Amino acid sequence: MSRPSSIYRGGTFQARRSLYLAPHDPFNLLDFREISICLQSCDFTASEELVSRPTSQYIRTLLEQILDTFMCISSENIQKGVKNVIREDRAANKSPANGSTQEEDDENNDPDDAASTLALISLHRGATEFLHTCGINDFTLMDIMRPEPQRIRRILSAIVNYARFREENSVECEKLVSLSESNLEKIRAAKAENNRLQNEISTVEQKLASGAETQAKKASLKQINAYNSKLEEELKKLKRLQEELTLSYNQYRDEKGRLIEKLEDQHYLILEAKKDIDKLKSYMHTDFDILNKVIEDLRSNLNEYQQAASSQEQRNRNINISIEAFQIIEQNIKNLFKILEEVSNDLARQNRIAEELNKHQDMLEEKKQESHEYGRQISALQRKINVNEEKTQKLREGFNRETERQQQETATLRQEYEKLSQDRATKEEELERTRKEINRYEHMINSEKNEFNIEYKNAEAAVSRLNAHVNLYISEMSKKLEPKS
Repeated sequence: MSRPSSIYRGGTFQARRSLYLAPHDPFNLLDFREISICLQSCDFTASEELVSRPTSQYIRTLLEQILDTFMCISSENIQKGVKNVIREDRAANKSPANGSTQEEDDENNDPDDAASTLALISLHRGATEFLHTCGINDFTLMDIMRPEPQRIRRILSAIVNYARFREENSVECEKLVSLSESNLEKIRAAKAENNRLQNEISTVEQKLASGAETQAKKASLKQINAYNSKLEEELKKLKRLQEELTLSYNQYRDEKGRLIEKLEDQHYLILEAKKDIDKLKSYMHTDFDILNKVIEDLRSNLNEYQQAASSQEQRNRNINISIEAFQIIEQNIKNLFKILEEVSNDLARQNRIAEELNKHQDMLEEKKQESHEYGRQISALQRKINVNEEKTQKLREGFNRETERQQQETATLRQEYEKLSQDRATKEEELERTRKEINRYEHMINSEKNEFNIEYKNAEAAVSRLNAHVNLYISEMSKKLEPKS
C-alpha cells in the first residue's frame, strides 16, 4: 500500500469524533498489529500495547521520533528554539522602568511550565505540517494531550501509508532529488554572489557618501561620472543576472512541481490499475466490447430458451389433452364393462327361464303347439345367445387388446412427460443462472462507471485547488525574489 497522489487529498473540515466512524481518507485504515509491525520496522518505539492504548507521554515521544526521522526536526532543536524564544522574551521585557515588576512576575511564573507549553506547541505545529502531507487535516492538541485509540489508529495508519510510499518511490526519486539539490546549490551560490556584490556596492556607496568632500578635491567631475557609469553598468549586469537566476529558479521550481505531481499521479494510477487487475484477474483478457457481445449472446440464448420453454409448455398442454382423451376412453371402457355385466345378467336370466321351461315340459305337453312355439322361440333365443356369446368373446378380446395398448401408450406418455418435466426444470435452472450472471455483469459495469465518474470529479476539483495553491505560491515567491528598491 502506498500514498495516493496529492490530487486526492481532501481539505474539508469534519467533526473530530466522526472521522473514524465515516472515513473519507485516501488511505486504508490498518489494525493495531500491522501498525505496530510497520512502525517497529522504521525503528520507532511502537509495541501493540502502546499503540492500542496510547498515553500522552508516548504520543509525544513517538511524534518526536517521527519528526526527527522524516523532517529532520529533533527534540534538541525544539528545545533550543524554545530556550531562544524564552530568552528573547525575557530580554524584551527587561527594562529599568519595570525591573521590580518583572522580578515579581518571574517569581510568580514557572519557567519549566512555559518551556513545556512552548515545546508542546512547537511539536504540534511540526506534527500538523507533517500529517497534512500524509492526508490528516484535523490534527489537534487534544490528540497529544488526551489521545483516543481510534483517532491514533487513523493517524498512525496515515503515517505508515506515507512511510510505505516513501520507501517504494525512494529509488525513483533519487535522480530528481540530486538534480534538485544541485540546482539549489547553484541558486544558493548565485544568491551569495549577489549578496556579496550588493555588499560591495553598499560599501562603495558609503565610501562615496563619506568621502564626497575629499574626492571633490582629489578627482575631477569626469572621473566621478566615469566611475559612476561603470558602477551602473555593473549594477545592470547584476540585475540582469539576478533576473536570469530568478527566471531559471522559477522554471526549475515549476518543472520540479510538475514532475513531482506527474510522478505521484502516475504511481497512484499504476497502483489503482494493479488493484483493478487483482480484482479482475479472471477477466484480464476481456474488454468491454467482448463483454457486451457476451451479454448480447446470453440475451439471445435467453430468448431461445424462452421460446423453447413456450413450445415445451404447448407440448405439455397437448399431452394433458391426450391424457384427458385417454381418460374419456377409459370411462367408455368402464361403460362397456357395465354393458357386459348387463348382458351376463340377461344370459343368467335366460338360463333360469330355460330351466323353468324344462321343469314345466310335463305341464306343457297338453299345449304342444305352444310348446313348439316356445321351442322355436327358445331356439331363436339360443341362436341369439350364441351370437351374443361370440360377440361378447370378441368384445372381451378386443377390450383386452385395447386395454393393453392404452396402458402401453399411457406409460410411454408418462415417461415422456416426466422426461420433458426434467428437461424443463434443467432449462429453467440454466435460465436463472444466466439471468443472475447478466445482472452481475451489469451491476459490475455500472459500479465501475460510477466509481470512475466520482474519481474524475474529485480529481478535477483537487487539480483546481492545487493550481490555485501553486499560483499563490509562485506569486509569493516572485514577490520575495524581487530586488528591494
